Formats: sequence, structure tokens, C-alpha cells
Amino acid sequence: MGAMKVGVSRQKLADEGLDLETLEQSLIARMVATTPSIQKMDLSLELGDPRIPMVFVQEELAATRVLDPACVETIHRELGEAVALGLPAGHQLVAVPLKTAFESDALTMNRHLYERAEAEDRLTPGMFLLQQGKLMGRIATADPRSSKPDFIKLSQAAHPASGTGTMEDKDALWTALFGLPEWYFPVFPEGPIYPFLSTINGKRWAFAFTEPSHLDFFLKEQSLQAADGRSFLTMPVDGARQWIAENGDEGKIFGVHFNFGCPGWFAPYKNVEVIYQHLF
Repeated sequence: MGAMKVGVSRQKLADEGLDLETLEQSLIARMVATTPSIQKMDLSLELGDPRIPMVFVQEELAATRVLDPACVETIHRELGEAVALGLPAGHQLVAVPLKTAFESDALTMNRHLYERAEAEDRLTPGMFLLQQGKLMGRIATADPRSSKPDFIKLSQAAHPASGTGTMEDKDALWTALFGLPEWYFPVFPEGPIYPFLSTINGKRWAFAFTEPSHLDFFLKEQSLQAADGRSFLTMPVDGARQWIAENGDEGKIFGVHFNFGCPGWFAPYKNVEVIYQHLF
């Protein structure tokens, strides 16, 4: 049996000497009377990005703070008049400068907020435009969980710990890989910026990653985080395929490890192009 919805008519409120506007103002007044716990944070959401200024509110009714003039004023004071504002969960409100949101992974917040709120009752996977104290509309963005392939599950299905995956599983993995706009390559911490190479079992390998979180794990494990901030470069997939083919033909690499240790998978350099031609 569904829950019963109970409504109160405007006339009934009038009979009690109240009106809707009075109730709304009373709610806002009670909310403003309690000071929100506002934190200003600097999160580097992607390696190599500048520090991203952020206002983060976490309390029981944080999402309602969009109605709190004092909270909105604080957000604008810290971040400027055009702000991308997100409500990943009922007890979380996050805001970043609008320009920064469009230039970085801050728009979806998938690494720092939405993944942590995955098991909770998320309010929205997107963000809203807050400008001069008013919510101007929703910023169109896809749910990061549905828009990005899960390469951990795909690689585990294609290359299980025991046995081997089906051809369909392997095709699904590589189709998702080639469908990305770019791949991430760690670079040597010193000297000219060049994709990091390493010898494993007597063979020279390159390393490519599907997303910053997997790359970050590898950089820390291999101590490749440079003092000057340079840690990786990106290549469009077509350019990456060409780079792999050219360096393989010149004998510089034997193959490529993808998402090494996350877990990942690998292929000799010639197989990368063979698989691409098989799928496309």
C-alpha cells in the first residue's frame, strides 16, 4: 500500500490565520538562526590541475542551505558571483566557481563526492547555476556512474583471476577503451616530457590509463609525482594508437599495460591496432 499524501489547502491555512508565504518565511528564519558549518576546501581533483577552491557544507539539512541568504552570501564571497552548486546528498552541499567547474572534473565531482554518496539517497548527479544569489537553472551533465564505463568490472570480466573471459567480454572491454576521448600516460619525472616506460620480464612497456583515479594510484606506487607538478600527459585515442604503433615499430616498446594494478590488462603493441580493426 502506497504512502498517503496529506495536503493542506490555502483556505485552511487562512482559517488558522496563516498563509503559505508566512510559513516559508518562518522556515527560512528558523534556518538562518542556525549558522551553517561552512568549510572552504582546496581540492586537486585531477593531477596537474590548479588547486580548485570549493565551499563545502555538511550537516543534517545542508541541501536546504540554498534558501539561506547568509550561506549564499558566503558562497559568493568565497567563489564569485557565478557558481556551480551541487547537492550530492541531503546532508551535503558543494559549490565551485562556474568557470572552474567547466574546465575540470569538478562538474561531476565523481571522485570526491558522488562516489562517497553512492550508497546514500543522492538528490542529484548534476549541478545548478547559482548567480547573484539566485538559482538560475540546472547545468546539464550526465550521471558520472552511468556515463563512464566501469573498467574494473570490464577488465575483471574479460580477464578473470582464474580462466579467461569470453570473446564478448573482451570485445566489451576494448570497445569501451577505444570509445574514450583520450588516454592518460604517466611521464618521466625529469628530463623532456615523455611517456613513462618500464622493463618487465625483459620487455619494454608503456602504460596508459582510462581515468585520473587509476593514474593517481600508479603514480604513487611508482613514485612518479614530480615536484613541479607534471605527472602525466593525455593523448586522443587515435593519436595514442599512432604513438603506440610508431614506437613499437621502432623497437622502443613491446606493448602497453592499461590501468596497471587497478586491476588492468595488457597487449603487445601490434595487437592494439589488430583489435581496433576487429571492432571498428
